[in-house]
Amino acid sequence: MMDGAKAMFAGAFSTSLDKLGFAKEIIRHIDTQTTGRRDTGVADLIHNFTELQTALVERLRQTTDEELRSRRNRGLRHIIKDFVRDYESAATRDAGALVLHAIESLSDESEAGDALRVAVGTMRRDFELNRNPSEYISGFDGFLIRLEALQYADRLATQAKAGAAPEVTMQ
Repeated sequence: MMDGAKAMFAGAFSTSLDKLGFAKEIIRHIDTQTTGRRDTGVADLIHNFTELQTALVERLRQTTDEELRSRRNRGLRHIIKDFVRDYESAATRDAGALVLHAIESLSDESEAGDALRVAVGTMRRDFELNRNPSEYISGFDGFLIRLEALQYADRLATQAKAGAAPEVTMQ
């Protein structure tokens, strides 16, 4: 029976079943299940595996969130750096609208994404980027400062929500 369990395990998980003691206990448990008698530690084992699975699922969710945040931040830094390099002293409203559109496309369905969308929308309105696209952005230095501050929009929103810091506005 152990050889069969090893073969099934290897086929299902592409690895070997090396924990012989653990495997023998499982086989013994399966054998006792047919008699209707349950070992005293089985309920604890099931509970512990359930707790482990719950903890692993939560950790996987956290890791996924961290990876998405990291990718978004890298993309954001890249877009901002390229814009600042290409437009050192002035840019048209159309160029400003395009960079904000690219930044907004990085936002996802999270609180950080919501904060980014709000900050982008505020910049669009404050710098009138939807009017006269061929005109230059008025107050371009302020635009650059706020553009670079978008990298921190999610952190500022999280701090404001937690009450850890006062609301910050940049002009």
